[in-house]
Amino acid sequence: MMEDFFTTAQAAAISGLKPVSIRMAICRGTLPASKAGRDWLITRADLEAFVKADRKRGPKAKT
Repeated sequence: MMEDFFTTAQAAAISGLKPVSIRMAICRGTLPASKAGRDWLITRADLEAFVKADRKRGPKAKT
């Protein structure tokens, strides 16, 4: 079975998040990804798990 991989831009479009949010999550280690050349590749399963966990945290508090 072949796994689906997405770039940060594709992952952002699919999840409704900004590309910078995806890149920050990768840097923090909360979204697993593999580096391929200039791009980060994210699996569908990892993206879905990240989005589900992000939704559970709810909206960020405004200060």
